[in-house]
Amino acid sequence: MYYLLFLIPIAFSSISPADYISQSDRPKIAAHRGLCSIFPENTAQSFEGAMFQGTDFIELDVVLNKELQLIVAHDTFMSSVSNIKSMPEFTSRKRKRTINGLVRDDWWLIDFTLDELKRVGINQVRGSTRPKMFDGLFTYPTLWEVLTQVRDFNNRTANQRNPNKKPVGILLEIKDYEYHLEYAGISIVEQVINELQNFGIGTIKDCKNVVPIVIMSFDMNAIKATRELTDLPRVFLMTGLQNQPSTFYAEATKYANIIGADLASVWNQKTQTTQPEVQLIKNNQMMVYAWTFQDDASGTQNMFNSTIAKDIYYQAVKMNIHGLITEFSDVAIQYVQLYQNQ
Repeated sequence: MYYLLFLIPIAFSSISPADYISQSDRPKIAAHRGLCSIFPENTAQSFEGAMFQGTDFIELDVVLNKELQLIVAHDTFMSSVSNIKSMPEFTSRKRKRTINGLVRDDWWLIDFTLDELKRVGINQVRGSTRPKMFDGLFTYPTLWEVLTQVRDFNNRTANQRNPNKKPVGILLEIKDYEYHLEYAGISIVEQVINELQNFGIGTIKDCKNVVPIVIMSFDMNAIKATRELTDLPRVFLMTGLQNQPSTFYAEATKYANIIGADLASVWNQKTQTTQPEVQLIKNNQMMVYAWTFQDDASGTQNMFNSTIAKDIYYQAVKMNIHGLITEFSDVAIQYVQLYQNQ
């Protein structure tokens, strides 16, 4: 199986042949953990809401469970988004582990079977004013379940919910590469690529008309490992573009097709203009996605000097970048279309 993976031709260039990662008339819209402005994050219901409202991509995260299945979840630990604390049958599962150099006492997905995880509910944790009525009603999906959900949505709707009549894709973030090597003993990158191949969408050619896939990670080692296994486009996620050495862009372009940067790295709050590093990325033949638009949060509002979503996305279009990752994809689609030709 791995021998066949290495037969995929990989171009040593940042320019991806995937035509679904950008378009000329507007930035792509990605729903961060689904439509989590309404539904609990990274749930099937959150993804369904975002797709129905017309998003180009849903963004999700994957980690491994006890059975080495790919679970859609932002964190390898569970207490921050779930009701695990209120489940006495799992009290004894709490333990200390080290992640990203820090010791944390928590419940970890790597200790739970899929059957056990399906008994755990996910809560709304993304904003104090967001609906809480769905807390605990939805649970962890597997990556396979979400791939099936998105494929079936595209088939059922014939892509008509998307403003450009394109299939909804997935920005798939691989979480905690080193953690999984330590505690699972395997490469989560290989697990992800194998899963995509088994689903029949392991390459650009196979996925583009079914479920367009983009791989993302904050770990450059994960990006490099992905590049060795598939031609799927890759996003290197990062913060602090302004703190990078001059050699960063030339090095990053060897492995990444897109830089996914925090809003402060992309937009200058004081001048209300695009940061110069954005042009450096483009000069090095990479695209730019910005994260995360949280229309109800002071951080995003202060960044654009406005509490009004219409004004925020007007400025976002002026960024002249390739993708916006937002928790209000329904609003973003509406206003980006309004402003795209102005």
